[in-house]
Amino acid sequence: MTDSGGLRTAAVIFGSRRVRMSAVVVAATVIGVGVSVVSTSWLALALILGAVAAFGGLAASGLLGRPHPAIGLSVLVLSVPLRSSIDVEVSGISIGLTEIVLPFSLAWLVAFRRPGPFVLPGPALLMVVFVGLAVSTVNWAAETPPAFKEFAKWIEALVALLAAFDLARNRRDMRLVFVAGGAALGAEATIGLAQSALGVGPDSFLVRTLIRAYGTFEQPNPFAGYLGLHLPFALAFALRVRGPWRWIGALLWIVGGAAVVLSLSRGAWLGFAVGTAIVVWYSVLRGRLGFGFWAPLAAVAVLVLAVGHFSFRLDDRIPERARLVGEGLTPPAALMEDVTPGSYAVVQRLAFWTAAGRMFAANPIGGVGLGNYESRYADFNVGAWPDSLGHAHNFYLNLAAETGLVGLVPFFALAVVLLRRSWRAACRIGPSQVAAIGAFASLGAFSAHNLVDSIFVGGMGVIAGAAAGIALAADGEPGKEGPSGNRRI
Repeated sequence: MTDSGGLRTAAVIFGSRRVRMSAVVVAATVIGVGVSVVSTSWLALALILGAVAAFGGLAASGLLGRPHPAIGLSVLVLSVPLRSSIDVEVSGISIGLTEIVLPFSLAWLVAFRRPGPFVLPGPALLMVVFVGLAVSTVNWAAETPPAFKEFAKWIEALVALLAAFDLARNRRDMRLVFVAGGAALGAEATIGLAQSALGVGPDSFLVRTLIRAYGTFEQPNPFAGYLGLHLPFALAFALRVRGPWRWIGALLWIVGGAAVVLSLSRGAWLGFAVGTAIVVWYSVLRGRLGFGFWAPLAAVAVLVLAVGHFSFRLDDRIPERARLVGEGLTPPAALMEDVTPGSYAVVQRLAFWTAAGRMFAANPIGGVGLGNYESRYADFNVGAWPDSLGHAHNFYLNLAAETGLVGLVPFFALAVVLLRRSWRAACRIGPSQVAAIGAFASLGAFSAHNLVDSIFVGGMGVIAGAAAGIALAADGEPGKEGPSGNRRI
């Protein structure tokens, strides 16, 4: 994917009639979403569906020619940061812009894809099995509507995976998706930086004198998580692609990284660090640095932590009861009562994790039902923390609590397959290696962030699903062994 003629590539991307028309459609959709912000939800829904129906009729009649196949996925990607601009309640289920756009994107995938056989990747079938088993837990759930909400998230991820996998057969088709994702990344990061710089936001986001950046997501954590899923692609382009696209990628990574820092989301910081490390390793360091580099670095890290612990009393950050709980001298629930301003967020998460662990322990096979963590939280919570914030703030514990081993086992099988194939694609030298590195790092950031939070919210499955589809397509391309001799397995 190394591009020595960035300007020539830009001309290819924006010069064809098909892509010019695609840009018009994407722009019209964005304008329609903008109208939705200042209008009622139902009016906005009618306007957007009317525009889509009109365009579909014109395309079907042949008046517009064959549309660009990537428009469906591009619009779906653009809908994620604007999901909350439309909020329609149907039978107790909240429907946002991403759910409205999803059928449109699926129809586009079917109607306007390039000629040729449709290949269904194996992990997609594994995802279908996982979703089917997870949905089966609704049979014993206290409430049904939350399960349908979770089901919709996984369908979004599946559609994005299939669309990205199919489009990546022709790398030029993915360029529109990368342009749409880069534009969304730049816009969100700019909004977040402006919020922090101008002090615009609710008082609950004020930390000392800083307003946490939150963009259009209404909360800092999903905002930062969204940026964290995009930033690996920007960094991969900055390190591996030549010409103007390198500088665009570098600028997006710097601006987006600054917005992640100002979100004060520690989960996003973790995901950002993991994603950055993966891209840097596979783009620059892999094959050059061996044990002689990492051993001294690890020793220095341990030394710094030890000096910090004894010189700056970092142990004050850890409640004394944590040591007692670790030694088995105090029950775990006592830890959730030892709260200081500095440890509030950590202790709060421990309380949510404890509740999730209790749900899983009480229902290890099938959990409490998909989407029912919040519904059953009152039955398993730690007394000092009676209110849930919607999920366990750890995606894996949340999934275990809701679906038990029925959902947990197939999910981890899916995760292992996706990460393994993404790693394999990043190792192999081929025409899509840059995209594969970005996709592998994006999935790594997603996995790391979910250890201390859940960013499988607000349409975020679309971004993760698209990254998985890109990686799977790259893994299927012909290539050769990388510098360390990793082979196709």
